[in-house]
Amino acid sequence: MIKHGVSVLKKLKKLFVFAFTLFFVSCQSLPPDEQSSVKAIDLLDNKSTFYLSIPKKVDEDLVTRIIRSNVEQLTDSDIKSLAERVNHLYIGISRSNYKNVLQASIESDIPVKYVPRLLSSKNGWSKTTFNPVNSKNQYEIYSQNKLNVSFPSGNVLVLGRDVPGMLSVYDIIRNSSEEEGQDGYFSSLNKEIYDWINGSKEEIRFYTVQPSTYLHVLLGNNLNLQLLSVWGKFRDNPRSKDSYLLDLTFNFKNEAYKKASRTILLIAFGLSNGDATSENPTQLEISDIELSKKQLYKILGL
Repeated sequence: MIKHGVSVLKKLKKLFVFAFTLFFVSCQSLPPDEQSSVKAIDLLDNKSTFYLSIPKKVDEDLVTRIIRSNVEQLTDSDIKSLAERVNHLYIGISRSNYKNVLQASIESDIPVKYVPRLLSSKNGWSKTTFNPVNSKNQYEIYSQNKLNVSFPSGNVLVLGRDVPGMLSVYDIIRNSSEEEGQDGYFSSLNKEIYDWINGSKEEIRFYTVQPSTYLHVLLGNNLNLQLLSVWGKFRDNPRSKDSYLLDLTFNFKNEAYKKASRTILLIAFGLSNGDATSENPTQLEISDIELSKKQLYKILGL
């Protein structure tokens, strides 16, 4: 379980480190015309199988630890300044050739005018210009070691899989009025996934449409429970500042599979019967699974 988890989370950590390195170039605020009203979450596509939403304020210590372990020669005040520049991270993960492929869209405060100097050919980066179809706008894409990055505005950073696709969506939304979307909804994500991830304000949320893979990572063994999806959240534990409480919802193919799997899941998580609720005939909710923050930090290699 830990080996597979480390593979995913190390890649997430690299995304953080890259962004933090950029933020450290300057603490100068951006002029208003470099800001955008486009939502970072709207730029994720529907090709991932696991979606993750991380608000910085949920666990600033987690962000601080990631910076400290990866960016050397920084003072505590420098690290604090870097962490303050990230607001929200949205990630989509998919599998290709037995490898995890990540797509990320980050809400942040980025000194865009310093980007060309930092991501220069001297520093090993190449730059191309992308022009979305039927658009007069152009966007710069920086590439290094198969990593593509772009900064469509001062408060949005996109990187990972299909950056041109994310920029195309950004351009469409940028040039559209709210009335052209469905109640301001422009995303290609399934509405249920979008609403769940977008509602992440006070906790870390996730949603997976490949439950068997998720359970293998979480429990360390394969459970064929005939699931359609699983979603959940890590929230503050009022009884302890050193741990999270994990809430999970399992969405089964039918009611019979749910009944057959209830006991299996409770045993797997070491919970009692009272910890599972079932208001929906095909869904099972298991709440208050305590997870030490140190356990999460250990998986992250911090």
